[in-house]
Formats: sequence, C-alpha cells, structure tokens
Amino acid sequence: MTTQEKTNHYLIPFYKRTPVTIARGKGCYVWDEKGKRYLDMTSGIAVVNLGHRHPAVVRALKKQAGRIWHISNLFYQQPQADLARALVEKSFDGMVFFANSGAEANDGALKIARLWGNKFGKSKVIALQQSFHGRTIATISLTGQEKYKKGFDPLLGEIAFVQPGDIQQLHQVWDESVCAIFLEIIQCEGGVKALSQEFIQEISRLAREKNSLIIIDEVQTGMGRTGTLFGYQQFGIEPDIITLAKGLGNGFPIGAIIVKRAIAQSMPVGMHASTFGGNFLACAVASSVLNTLNETFLEKVKKTSSFFHSQLTALRQQFPDLLVDIRVYGLMIGIDLAPSLAVSEVIEAFLQRGILTLRAGENTLRLAPPLTITKKEIQIFLQTFQAILKEKRGEKQ
Repeated sequence: MTTQEKTNHYLIPFYKRTPVTIARGKGCYVWDEKGKRYLDMTSGIAVVNLGHRHPAVVRALKKQAGRIWHISNLFYQQPQADLARALVEKSFDGMVFFANSGAEANDGALKIARLWGNKFGKSKVIALQQSFHGRTIATISLTGQEKYKKGFDPLLGEIAFVQPGDIQQLHQVWDESVCAIFLEIIQCEGGVKALSQEFIQEISRLAREKNSLIIIDEVQTGMGRTGTLFGYQQFGIEPDIITLAKGLGNGFPIGAIIVKRAIAQSMPVGMHASTFGGNFLACAVASSVLNTLNETFLEKVKKTSSFFHSQLTALRQQFPDLLVDIRVYGLMIGIDLAPSLAVSEVIEAFLQRGILTLRAGENTLRLAPPLTITKKEIQIFLQTFQAILKEKRGEKQ
C-alpha cells in the first residue's frame, strides 16, 4: 500500500488531504516522496515561521534530546523557567502556563477567566463572529463560525457573540456579568481581517469600566507573523491574557498562556495541568525560536512585508476584475478573489505549478510563508500568480 492508501485506510477521515505526500523540507521549500519541490507559502498554517529545519532550532532540539526529554511537572525544569522568563520579558509582567497546542492554550485561558470572574459573580464571555479558537468543545464554543459547531450541541453556555466592528452590539451584550472578552486582533481563518482601531479602543475602555479581562488569541498572529513579536503590540491594546502556539515551536508542539501577574497569582494549585506541557524538548526549541526572533529579524520581516504588499498591489491593478482586495499584515496575507474565480481552483493551479497555498473566509486566498522568505521566492510566487490569473482570464501566455 502507498502512504496515501494507508492513510485513507487507517486514519479517521477528519482531513480533506491534498494528494501530495511530503517527505522532507528545508527553508521555504518542501519535497514530496517523488522528489518534486514545492515553494511552501503555508508554513504548515503559520507554524514554521523560521522555515523548515532552521539550523538554530535543529541544534537546540538535538542538544536537549541528548540530555532528557520528559519529567513530570511536579519537578522544576530549567528550560521551562528560562522560556517563561523570556516570554514575560517580551510581553508584560505576568506568569506563564505551558500547553501543547493553541486549542489547549485557549481552553486553559477560558478556565482562568471563568475562575477569576467567579469571585465577582461574573461568568459571561464575549467572543466575535467569524473568529476561530480551536477544535475542543470549549474552543468551538468560542468560535464564531457555525460550520465548526454543527452536530456538537449542547456547547458551553454563557458566550455572547458580537459582529467585529459593531460597537452598538458590543454595548448591548457587555453587562456586569462579563468576565472576559476573547478575540483575535486579526481574524485569520475568518478571512485575514483586522479589527478596526475604533472597535479595539472601545473594547479596551469597556473592559476597564466593567472590570472584565481582555484575552487575545495570538496563536497565529504571534511570534513575528505580523512584523512584531505579538500582534497586539501594533494595535494599542493591553491584554490581560494572551495565548500562543504554532510559531512558538516552529513545528514542535507547544502552547503557552501568558497571564498578568495579579490574576495568575490568584489561581489555586491543582486548578489546571498538562502532562506534556512545557517539556524539555518543547521549551528548548521554543527558546531557540524566541532568541532568533530579535529586533533585527523582525525589521527584516517588515521590509519583506512592504515589498510583498507593493508587488501584490501592482498585480491587483493589473487584474482588478479577479482580485477584489488585498490585506497584508506582516507576512499574514489575505487576497479576496472575485466570485467568478473559485479559491479552490487557484489553490489547485498553484499546486500543479509547485506552490502550496491556503484558503480562508468565503473566497480568500491565504498566504503565510516562512518569515525567512526572500524577494527571489516572492517573485517566483508572483510570476506564477500572474500566469494563473492570465489563464483564468483566458489570455494567451
């Protein structure tokens, strides 16, 4: 049996898989088992921010693997403490809990908010429509997209949803019973759309007025993806809790919750736990990632983003009938396609030409390349995109 045949026979069919078997990767490229090379504009869905097999990450993993992999969290672990300190120093004065994924981090953040609010008689949580926070029962309860919830009722209660940008609706649901608002600064799965500055500022004001927590899901926007280490740093908002995963481990499973110190110190022993969360290997890898994402690196991401944005804008001017809108936040990119151009067809056209891409929202082409991508690789993507658009328009090459 081939790998694809074994997968289809033995794995639960939760994924609609692309018929390509990836065997190895390096930098911004991956190769299938037949040796065909693909330019990876997905980073494993905004995970491999430093590219595949980044030397510093590989060294850190090998070094730690030769010492010890796992011990219970009932004992102290230096890599865990060092990583927690580094995250706090780069965010705000707080404390950290380590998990294994973004969904786990968001689930834990929700528990912290509910337990904190319980002291004040607060239990309601506000979330946003078009959001995505994970696939556990708790996190699909927080997710503002019905397609992820179908068939799983009853879900977690006391969650009120607001349309992004609707300040009037925000006021209507934000009463004294709200313990927290849960949000993404940029809704990734919802179409790569940023919240408006006005809406963010009103969230900030109401949270302080009503004594509610602000929880920002940085699972996709964190770790340099938007050009700063954390996405919220560009939007003038001060969170009480942020959640991380994806790019934090550059492909090695790790999640984190950073919680303001006063809130974190009020949490009782035994309230939450994770067997594998913050193990030696994960923390060693994450520390190497964090060390690499220094100011020089992030400045380069901003310059790359500016170049990509200018080139995509020029392409949109060439194809205004096919490209409706372009949104670029660092190297988190959404391209709205015209209704006549199905995103699934564009993704397939890219695949046939050796480029991996993603979709988001209703008909949005989504790009999340490694932050190490070069102008040369961006030009390869753009030239291919131009050829696809000409073909879809019916022009001769």
